[in-house]
Amino acid sequence: TIKGIRKVNLKWFKDDPCYVRELFCYDLFRRYGIWTAAHDIYCRLWLKVGNAAPAYYGVYQMIEPIDDEFIERRIDGMFGSEDGFLWKCGYADGPADLNGLDGSWSVDLDNGVNYTYEFKGDEEDFETAKAQLQDFILKLQGKGEESFYKWIKEVCDVEFLLKTYAVNVAVGMCDDHWNNGNNFYLYFNTTDKLKYKFYFLPYDYDNTLGTSWHIGVMSDPGRQDPYNWGDTGLLMERLMRFEEFRTIYRTALQELVAPENKLMDIDASIARIKAWQERVSPYVSNDTGEDMSIYDQAASWGNLQNYKLMTKGSRNYFEVKAQTINSMK
Repeated sequence: TIKGIRKVNLKWFKDDPCYVRELFCYDLFRRYGIWTAAHDIYCRLWLKVGNAAPAYYGVYQMIEPIDDEFIERRIDGMFGSEDGFLWKCGYADGPADLNGLDGSWSVDLDNGVNYTYEFKGDEEDFETAKAQLQDFILKLQGKGEESFYKWIKEVCDVEFLLKTYAVNVAVGMCDDHWNNGNNFYLYFNTTDKLKYKFYFLPYDYDNTLGTSWHIGVMSDPGRQDPYNWGDTGLLMERLMRFEEFRTIYRTALQELVAPENKLMDIDASIARIKAWQERVSPYVSNDTGEDMSIYDQAASWGNLQNYKLMTKGSRNYFEVKAQTINSMK
């Protein structure tokens, strides 16, 4: 363990010729005060096997993993308690849509198998944690509108949750809870089945900023209506039924793209990306012969390869997204 870090995730930029998408997203979360986002940084990677010379793999992204120590590392008082239950939620044998109890449930067995709801805690706590999450899902699914409104404000900071999701939508994360039932964590800050605060933790942002495919209701994350980002994730579906919550969400999106805030407007975004790329570009060429240069394009397999980050105009993701957000009513 080094400075409280027991492990790190290393990610190859194989789907991002710009070498920047996920770093931009996590940085934006933090700039906007979303402290539940992971920290990350560029690194250079060598692998050495036996007596052979080290092989240089180029520039990688080093990401803080979301685990029990992630919770503990946050400043005291942020989560309220470090003694709750943490779940990884993703599309395994079904979507993690929080719309019923279908899908697979398991403690993290560290065996490479993915589960819809994967408990990141001790095996002896699994049944207690499962009962808590299942009760949460049944309430999310079954409560009437007035009862839901009162309950959701008791069990979470709704404004913080909506600001978190505004960043998610602004960066074009289509493989998410709302649209595909995938890629998020939930933390409940107590072990009590009924009394807790829950937190939505963002996760996995490499396929963003114009990298997309036809998934869920989505075909173009730059132009998709932010009020109708998906039809899968019940949490956001229910929140969007209330004008009070829609207003918080819309305001957050508009704050993100407002030029004076220098968060995700085109000029501030290009300047930030350019500075990062200049720092790492001398080190991108590597011994594998793959991903040997930085260029302005979305992933080759995506359905919208014409989106640009560094070139202004009608194909620039930041410009398109700002126009979509500023047209919200």
